[in-house]
Amino acid sequence: MKSIKSSCTAICAALGIVIASAASTAGAADVAFKLLPDAKNAQSIVAALGAELKATSAATSATGVWTFKDVGSDAIFQLRESPSVAWAERISVNTSGAVSKLGATAHHPRILRVVLRSPETVTVERAKASLVPQLSSAASKPLALSRVRANSLSVEIPHGVSPVEFGQIVAALESQPDVAAVERVRIAKPYAANPFAPNLNPNDPMFSLQWSLTDRLSGINARGAWAAAGTSPVTVAVLDTGYTTHPDLDSKWVPGYDLINLRFISKDGDLRDPDATDEGDFTDFGTCSYRFFGSSWHGTHVAGIIAAQTNNSEGIAGVAPNARIQPVRVLGRCGGLYEDIADGIRWAAGVKVAGIPVNPNPSKVLNLSLGGEGPCDDDMQDAVDSALAKGATVVVSAGNSADDAKFYAPANCKGVITVAASNRAGDLASYSNYGDMVEIVAPGGDFDGYDQIVSTLNSGAAGQSSSFYQPYAGTSMSAPHVAGTIALMLSRDPGLTPGQVLNRLQKSARPVVLAAGSICATESLICGAGLLDAAAAVNSVADTRIAAHTTNATARMRLIELWDRNSNRFMITPDLVEVKRILAGGAGGNWVQTGLVADTFDFTALPPTLALPQPVCRYTSVVAGSVRLAVDRALCEEMKQSPAWASDGWPFMAAIANENSCSAGSIPVFELFADGRFRYVWTTADRDISRAAGWRGGDIAFCIPAQ
Repeated sequence: MKSIKSSCTAICAALGIVIASAASTAGAADVAFKLLPDAKNAQSIVAALGAELKATSAATSATGVWTFKDVGSDAIFQLRESPSVAWAERISVNTSGAVSKLGATAHHPRILRVVLRSPETVTVERAKASLVPQLSSAASKPLALSRVRANSLSVEIPHGVSPVEFGQIVAALESQPDVAAVERVRIAKPYAANPFAPNLNPNDPMFSLQWSLTDRLSGINARGAWAAAGTSPVTVAVLDTGYTTHPDLDSKWVPGYDLINLRFISKDGDLRDPDATDEGDFTDFGTCSYRFFGSSWHGTHVAGIIAAQTNNSEGIAGVAPNARIQPVRVLGRCGGLYEDIADGIRWAAGVKVAGIPVNPNPSKVLNLSLGGEGPCDDDMQDAVDSALAKGATVVVSAGNSADDAKFYAPANCKGVITVAASNRAGDLASYSNYGDMVEIVAPGGDFDGYDQIVSTLNSGAAGQSSSFYQPYAGTSMSAPHVAGTIALMLSRDPGLTPGQVLNRLQKSARPVVLAAGSICATESLICGAGLLDAAAAVNSVADTRIAAHTTNATARMRLIELWDRNSNRFMITPDLVEVKRILAGGAGGNWVQTGLVADTFDFTALPPTLALPQPVCRYTSVVAGSVRLAVDRALCEEMKQSPAWASDGWPFMAAIANENSCSAGSIPVFELFADGRFRYVWTTADRDISRAAGWRGGDIAFCIPAQ
């Protein structure tokens, strides 16, 4: 195993992380950590880690969580730098005798999770053929299969069951010899406070209203972060209510998935499918509570904070202007089942979920602006662990209950980055959760009008209507500020692990402003490492991109050509995360770089006088696996409607050719094709060489800046 000291020395020194023995480090702490599932010889790894950190003891449990006692206070940062560690967290000293300020946890009224004693994996066939009939007989009620998971299954109780009968059913199921436990399935809610609606014109630029990006006291210093960031368009998954069409986001969506497995919650008449459209979460009086609720379009609001298109004379600026958004729909009417959220985490990170295709474009950052009261159960923690093992960083809202975040999941799961909310004064927001579980604080706004966070929305009260902008407040708004910042960090070094990301976020944070009466000040409670400083966080990341992958030109990104030796397929992409994944075998085949690179417009490009940049759509052939690009909207729509093509989103910007020629200051990109394969080259020499090798075509597909 590579030594922590040898792998961390230079970076840790730059971040102010001191590698020292416990005896020479001020303070001591107990630290829990978990190794990645592919780590070999766990005992040897833990022993080596313990020796380096001067740990007095080490122990493990059946879950594989190890504990170091009485180690230096910096040990947690050193553990996160290890390539073998999935997550590391300080063990809270304030965990006993505390009671949440809220009442009962929200559960689904009719779904139960039944855990079997047998370690044998439950299949749908076995569940339908024997398990559900046996459980129905024991309950004396017809139970319906909801889902299966490893050695458990979820069943739905019929409508009209009284509370007494419900308890009797639970007791009957628990009494079965093959049943280890019966659990109620919890429901999560989005963490956005009720909106304040000022009279804003959605057609006017609103950057001046975005104090969270620019305010010297309470903002994240977005301008400094943009200046330091790379141009690689890192994909961020937004696990939320789905997506809506919006001019500030339409070029940013990449294909996502609807993970909702209950028609009542989904409202779209079907179950899990590739359509992540937000159907609205409007509810009538008495449906979910005794209040009317208009549709929140919560996922669209969160997505806008992360990646709204910037410098397009429309609306707002995103924290990460080049990021792409993968909508993963897990919330609908009355919230969302924790089971669906756990599967959403898995799918977004590229982990196999039974019954649906593996995500072909896994996200490197997952944003969960949602949660509810209760512990992080085994299913949710397993989902987080599997995402971390894939290298995905999981960002979670702390919650809006002015309570200790340890009472709320998934904020209390191990390995996630839990984000509390700050107000415009730079202090903890009045509603924000707090405590040992919080890693960092970021702007979430408060209840005073323009001190909220303005972002993209839809104007429909129930179903989708027109695009709109509106401010919300909540830890739902603070988490995407962190997720966007992480996307900027990964644009400099796509290889950062989730632990390394957290280290750099915390070491670069600014102190929280402690106003009179601040809960952090008066009760001495932990409010994370401090306020998010995006510029400092991005600058703390060593830029690992090689020269051929970078460009110093303003509003540009670098296109890189890849070639599969096995199939003779070509593709171009500006996404360094995608390049790394494909070259590592993540797309199959035997891909290599051809050496051809060129600059194109990125998503912050200002319209040139003679060449207006447009989003380029990318589609993959379902049969041949070849990649085709287009800037022409008619061609994009044609491929969208064709079952032969699958959308891969909008990877970069380019200009439309005018009568098969490019405007001054730009050059043509030629499209060639052969046997269902496509290739794009930007010199006439490469076009002629390809033609001589049997490729046909050669018309101008789009135009890129003169090189």
